[in-house]
Amino acid sequence: MSILFSETEKGKPVLIENGFDYIQERAHENKIYWRCTPCNKQKCKARLHTTNNTICYRVGDHNHAPNPSISGIRQCRSEIRDLCKTTITTHSIVAASIATASTAVLSQLPPINNLKRTICRRRAANLNFPANPRSISEIHINGSFALTKKKEQFLQYDSGNQDSDRFLIFATNQQLDLLQSCTDVYIDGIFKVVPELYYQLYSIHGSVQRNIIPLAYILMPRKNEENYKRVYDAIMSLRPLFKPSSFLIDFESGAMKAINSCWPQSSVHACFFHLTQNIYRQVQKAGFTTKYGNDEEYAHAVRMLPALAFLETNDIYSAFEDIGNLQVSDLDPIYNYFEDYYIGRFRSRNRRIIPTFPITFWNVHNLLRNQFDHTNNAVEGWHRRLNNIVDSAHPGFWRFLSDLQTEQSYVDGEISQLVTGLVPKPKRIKTQQTASRVLRILENPTNDNIQKIKAIAHTFML
Repeated sequence: MSILFSETEKGKPVLIENGFDYIQERAHENKIYWRCTPCNKQKCKARLHTTNNTICYRVGDHNHAPNPSISGIRQCRSEIRDLCKTTITTHSIVAASIATASTAVLSQLPPINNLKRTICRRRAANLNFPANPRSISEIHINGSFALTKKKEQFLQYDSGNQDSDRFLIFATNQQLDLLQSCTDVYIDGIFKVVPELYYQLYSIHGSVQRNIIPLAYILMPRKNEENYKRVYDAIMSLRPLFKPSSFLIDFESGAMKAINSCWPQSSVHACFFHLTQNIYRQVQKAGFTTKYGNDEEYAHAVRMLPALAFLETNDIYSAFEDIGNLQVSDLDPIYNYFEDYYIGRFRSRNRRIIPTFPITFWNVHNLLRNQFDHTNNAVEGWHRRLNNIVDSAHPGFWRFLSDLQTEQSYVDGEISQLVTGLVPKPKRIKTQQTASRVLRILENPTNDNIQKIKAIAHTFML
């Protein structure tokens, strides 16, 4: 009978024969002694002795059935271990290792997410990361983790281990200098890639030679107005002349209020893409996903609500009421949500209350006319890049910092090319065409407001 050899996760030799696997127990001269792997769990007494990779003696019988898939399982795990030493992504490692596995083997492997975590742990062990902190008070960042890969200062601010809402700001001095010179700033949070001790990585981006570049990274344990204000105060302590003209952010009322408090002269706008996402989430919440996907007229009516963002602010109230007068079936839950959060309900004397997100916050009319970005698409693109670098959900703290250093090295190269005259990447042609199309609709003198939003609602999807 042919025998195969493999290794355990800890590198101990394994022998496989006829659906049974044996782990090396000891060796003496040219003889190796093997015991059945389930020896401890099932108290199996079966043993083998080999000489020159040939079985020369057997001891005892197995008290359990063989597993014909065991060699395939061991092979998959062995391939995963070998591929961990390469630079290919975690997803690609899993895909390559199970590509030819049988259904029987796949059914006995751990869930794919568990395999990914195993890969991340093995890679972290290969890099000799310190033990992960158990709380934010246990974090002590020094040495290479406080620096970039070029040995420049990277950790710029630490609110302290006595702070229950401890936040950390990472950036190079060059990034902070560029941030201070920016007039337009783009901010967003990313959640999946952050260590478990933190809630989000809050990133601040600015325009460098007309390219939107990440210029500061902040680990935050929670999000509220007070914490956002503390972060902004820390940024201003690092660069006191940081006074941008405009901010483009997500629909975060805490962040919006904190920015208005710290920079009262700056304009704060919401990302149009996030507005469309918010609307679609309400479609899902109301149970109309199928209707939206199959009923073109209904889908168009829903898109008319975010299309209001392109009108002049003085025209929005009346246009919103015009949408209500269309009496579209099943639009009421979405319409009422929009009124609550973005328009404001009527109160006494026929006046509307100020909504959670005022019209001036989510209106993008002037941004479009002045050719400013009205979406955070560049930031969303950066999120995808960082997701690919980290390549796992909620990695260990030190592994995350190492990946953030890798990302910063990429940004450093990007900045060097831009400041030395490299032609910046142009905006996507489709984005430019859509903006021009909306402007033509707005400037058509024959269109009234309801006609404008009906036409604009055809230019984008949720």
